[in-house]
Amino acid sequence: MTAHLNVHRNTRKEFKTPPGEDASGFQIELPKPLRYEELEKLAEERKREREAMASLSFSSEEGAARASAAAAAAAAEAAAEAAAKDPLKNKRIHCWALVKAGTRNVSTDLFIDPPSGRIYEQSKSPFLSVHFLWNQENFWVNMRPKLSAQELKFSLSNSRFFECALCMPPKPEARETQLAEFGSDQKTQHLNVG
Repeated sequence: MTAHLNVHRNTRKEFKTPPGEDASGFQIELPKPLRYEELEKLAEERKREREAMASLSFSSEEGAARASAAAAAAAAEAAAEAAAKDPLKNKRIHCWALVKAGTRNVSTDLFIDPPSGRIYEQSKSPFLSVHFLWNQENFWVNMRPKLSAQELKFSLSNSRFFECALCMPPKPEARETQLAEFGSDQKTQHLNVG
C-alpha cells in the first residue's frame, strides 16, 4: 500500500507501509465539537420560558404577573436541580483577604473578595468555611474546619481554633518598633484570648 502526503503545493512524498501491515489501521480521530452543558441547559431553559410565555397570552397585568412568577419559580427550580447535580459542591477553594478588627479603625472582622472587590462582614459572609490563614511570615491551619466562617473565632493565639503550622519567630527589634508606632495599648492586645 502507498500513502501520499502533500507537504507543499508542488511536492508529493510517498510512504510505503511494510508488507503484512494495513495502512487503514492508522486513523486520526477528529476532535469532538465542544459542548458546554451549562450553556445548553440555560438555552433550553430560556426556550421553555419563551414557549410558556407564547402559549400563555395574557391580556391583563395580573396574568403577566402570574407568568413572571411562574417563570421565576421555574428558574429557581432549575437552579436547585443544577446545584444538586454539581459534583464539586463544597469542594471548591476560594481565597479572600481577612482584615482583622482593631487595625486601621476597623470595628469588625471583614472579608474582601479579590475578584469582585466586595467587602463582607464576618457574620454576613457567603463563604462556607475557612481552611487556612496566612500572611507574609506565618501559616495557620483551622482546627475546626466544620465550623462555618460566620461562627469561627479568628483568635490566632487560641490553639482550639487555629494551629500555627509554619511560624517565623518574631524579630525583637521589629516588634519593639511596631509597638512604639502603635502605642503602649497595643503591647498587651496579643494577650487577649477571645
